[in-house]
Amino acid sequence: MIKSVLNFLKLPFKLYYRIIKPHYLVLNKFHYNSPLERIFIKKLNRYKIKWQPKNRKIVLTQVVDDHSMCIKLAAATHLIASKNTSNIALYSVATKLENKILRSQKFWDRVEAEIHFKRLTNVFLSFGGKIVHRNVYDYHDRNLINTECKKIRKTISKKEDIVNIHIENICVGDLIYDTYLRFKNKPTVDINDDFLTQIIIECLNIYYNFNELTSKYQVTALVNSYTTYIHHGIAVRVCLSKNIPVYTVGSDNSLLHKVSKEYPSHHNNHSNFKSLFNKLENKSELLKIAKQNFEKRFEGHIDSATSFMKQSAFSNYFNPELEKYDWKNTVVILAHSFFDAPHTYINLLFPDFYEWTIYTLDVLSKQKELTVLMKQHPNSITSDDDIFAQLKTKYANTNIHFIDKKTSQLQIINSRPKLIITAYGTASYEFAYYSIPVLSNYNNPFTGYHFTHVAKTIEQYNRLLNFMNEIETKPDREEILSYYYMQHLFFLKGRDNDYLGFIKFKHDTKSDEFLKQYLPLMDESYFKMHDSAIKDGYELTQWEYEQIEHVIE
Repeated sequence: MIKSVLNFLKLPFKLYYRIIKPHYLVLNKFHYNSPLERIFIKKLNRYKIKWQPKNRKIVLTQVVDDHSMCIKLAAATHLIASKNTSNIALYSVATKLENKILRSQKFWDRVEAEIHFKRLTNVFLSFGGKIVHRNVYDYHDRNLINTECKKIRKTISKKEDIVNIHIENICVGDLIYDTYLRFKNKPTVDINDDFLTQIIIECLNIYYNFNELTSKYQVTALVNSYTTYIHHGIAVRVCLSKNIPVYTVGSDNSLLHKVSKEYPSHHNNHSNFKSLFNKLENKSELLKIAKQNFEKRFEGHIDSATSFMKQSAFSNYFNPELEKYDWKNTVVILAHSFFDAPHTYINLLFPDFYEWTIYTLDVLSKQKELTVLMKQHPNSITSDDDIFAQLKTKYANTNIHFIDKKTSQLQIINSRPKLIITAYGTASYEFAYYSIPVLSNYNNPFTGYHFTHVAKTIEQYNRLLNFMNEIETKPDREEILSYYYMQHLFFLKGRDNDYLGFIKFKHDTKSDEFLKQYLPLMDESYFKMHDSAIKDGYELTQWEYEQIEHVIE
């Protein structure tokens, strides 16, 4: 009897040592920030604005699993919150879609996910005052979410219907579509896939939660990394619908970008480029600067516009296979990665790059007099390789040939093809610069210019593919250089787009290894330089909007 009682009394201790303690030790590494992260937190504490409970005004910003983005968000949010005498509130971007732990029903998986959130929270509270929302939160009215999901599901009979999905009066379909491609890792959408339903449910949860959040607080601005996918884009569009200013820091082409209702993208609004350039002084000098920067690309340099590339597309690699083609009758299609967000410029003739590719190849495969070369994007991923393997089988024994993705663009330029086809790649202005005809799709960064042929409808695209002799060269180098200046130089105000020195880490900027190398750079002169850049970026956004409003008036 006594022994039984003693064993009973020992039970809590056994549970602790056998179950709780092992998990606790495992989770400690997530719960406590590393020594390097603690130093990082202290350095960013300079941007801290003490939370004032009586002040209902907030600038809302993101918690993302990336130290480099945290650096950008901290400086930008501090500047804007100071100007608006607002608290800094934070929201976590992660959803239940991308992380198995977040979707797991296992108790310890959920605990681990929660502790991971807390680790990130500690980092972002270095400058923020309070976490006010997480994208993983379910909306309290489950009946509303389920009812709206069923309504949306009934409207989808083809892929194009997804892009047109609205919640209330806000378009979210393009965000849903791109989220599917990215997190399902598929080149196109299967409308019967349950994962699509999951995305719609997550989208509805984020939308209704954000709608309530913007009513609970007086949100004076939103500062985001990007505007793509439901993770970032829903918050952006809810705020824009309520006339809340939205700023982003994720683009390589600007120091700070102000998003508009008309163009809810983190990219610079290319529709304004021409009118803005016309207002600048010393245009001839600006064109010289653009020329110096742009032409280095053809020597194999990776400039600010192509900093995302692993290696230059203008390498010295020579592909002997290209020697055998009759280039007067050869067309080159320059592919995109199938898994990038195809709606990054909001509109696209086709629902995704896969559909664009198949359509283009089907039309051109019927023109037996042509040689069609398909080049995979040099920055593509393993999943792209799998799709190209399928395409090679599908178009075997046709006039379609697939060339090595390492083939230099210079070799193709020197071969003088009949036509270059791209949806909206940088190749558009690269080949146009050398008077080679280029056919692209609407909407893209060049729609306001005339150096490429932009198909604005699928019918027009089909006609141009079938009557490509009508596509003439448009050798206007000055126009190309003015575009290049506005897109890649103007909104950086004389700085390199990698002025913070992140590119060499190849997007591995969330690890302790990154902090180990980067923390020594973060001295007073570093912060002075960074703050100056964000201030210049803010002033440029104000100048841009003043010019646009003046034109409208």
